[in-house]
Amino acid sequence: MARIERKRNKGNDYWYLVESYRNEKKQPRSRVIEYYGNTDSFVARLNDAIKEGSSTSVVAVRSYEHGTMFALHRMAEKLGLTGILDSAFPKRTRKKISRTTAFVACAFHRACHPGSKKAFADWAVDTTMNRLLPIPEIHDMTSQVFWDMMDDISQDQIDKACDALSAALIQRYRPDMGRLALDYTNYYTFIDSFNERSALAKRGHNKQKRNDLRQFSLAIVTTREPSFPLFSFVYEGNINDKGAFEKYWDVLSARIKPFRPLEDTTLIFDGGSVDKDNLERIKSHYICAFSLSSAKDLYDIPLSEYGTASAGAAEILCYRKFQEVWGVKRVCILTHSDELYKNERLQLRKDIDSLFEKAKEINKRLESPRCRIKRTEEGILAELPIPKKYGAIVTKSTDGSSSITLAEHEDEFEKHCCQHFGKSLIITDRNDWTTEQILKAYREQEAIERIFRLSKGDHCAVRPTHHFTDDKIRAHMFCCLLAVNLALALQRELDLKGLKMSVDEILDRLATIRSCIVTTSTPRLTSSRSIQTDTVLEQIEDPVTQSLWDAVQKI
Repeated sequence: MARIERKRNKGNDYWYLVESYRNEKKQPRSRVIEYYGNTDSFVARLNDAIKEGSSTSVVAVRSYEHGTMFALHRMAEKLGLTGILDSAFPKRTRKKISRTTAFVACAFHRACHPGSKKAFADWAVDTTMNRLLPIPEIHDMTSQVFWDMMDDISQDQIDKACDALSAALIQRYRPDMGRLALDYTNYYTFIDSFNERSALAKRGHNKQKRNDLRQFSLAIVTTREPSFPLFSFVYEGNINDKGAFEKYWDVLSARIKPFRPLEDTTLIFDGGSVDKDNLERIKSHYICAFSLSSAKDLYDIPLSEYGTASAGAAEILCYRKFQEVWGVKRVCILTHSDELYKNERLQLRKDIDSLFEKAKEINKRLESPRCRIKRTEEGILAELPIPKKYGAIVTKSTDGSSSITLAEHEDEFEKHCCQHFGKSLIITDRNDWTTEQILKAYREQEAIERIFRLSKGDHCAVRPTHHFTDDKIRAHMFCCLLAVNLALALQRELDLKGLKMSVDEILDRLATIRSCIVTTSTPRLTSSRSIQTDTVLEQIEDPVTQSLWDAVQKI
């Protein structure tokens, strides 16, 4: 229950709306909810309310975003998050705010309204965060406080916290640890090119097409159902997937071992990580994509010999055989997709059309007497190299009149499309699994892509990343993945109660649930009982949101 308190300073009285709470040590403390000003200002506000003519009148109503804060706080309690962070990180306090509280508050911020640490207080002041977390004054949560809390956090301590959280998630939700998916992504930053304090931020192939910026990369290992990013590693942005697997798989596999023996685990990953050494490095079973360019004879298998297999709700055209790959017999499953076939065929058509456009440009240049192209057959033809894979489809010649002529062979075009397009290859050492089991397991990689999309969307986003040193980047990434796990755990709880919604829809609907502090008064200004405050929820009009809120309260 909130109350009105008077504080005296330099002979003047000032009035506050205050409520009690208990800090992490269960000690009673007070925090300010709203400031009413000096006595004259306060009485004026009351008199204005009295003039409205009611015996009991509303002095003030202030509403706060409550639904998301309550739900995430409930999940943090269920997972024992405070104890996990307290045991993993060295204790530190700034402005009566503990490191654990700062990290949890940061995770709530990332989950609900990702923004800079500088903008945190302006957002949090309109939420009920300081009623749920031991934060005496929300405006004390400055960017400097967050930066101080992120200092002296080592990679080992972050791994310890992640593993403890993984243990809590595994114990509560019992995900299938027999199949684990591995994948990588990267996040661009705005770290200056000449900033030498970060070894993680490098230029590389950016998946958001921001190759002009430095980036850091993230590897995560997730479970299949329910999906949680249990194990992760932040690494340099200029290392490709093969290099990341080679360099960090031993680190990740060492963290998996306490939860599941590797020999009883099937690792699922895409073809970007595959080479001979990496396959030999794996001590678990595996299912992975494989480049058909390393098994070209499989192209020659006609579609008429393919069969169908079910993978969930999908029917997949496929062909299974044992094939020697890099000296080892493996199960190879060829699949064919009509959509992939159409896209690859369209791309080939665009590539061939571009060759004809280039031929026109060369011929136009040759019309000028100042053209520097060597006017011999070899010189002219050398201006337009035909890629080897198109050599049978498009041929070039010159008719002796200083021009280049291209000819497209439609039959070769169709033959190339039928033989090569729409086909993908999956290899595995799971000889005892059926084709349906292998295809279904491989398609479960989609869960990890959903996690990546979540980390780059409106909720739980990694960006903006306003950090310029490696230790802070790692700590920031920990908070982001903590937000992802809290959101996914909340989604799982609601799913078990029959509410199937995306994370975005859950958080968006919960954000509309607001808590109001209503202050009322009577005309008797001399009585201490003339002022009363109550905390109530705004009326929820939408029945789906009401059902969601009812379910959240029962977690």
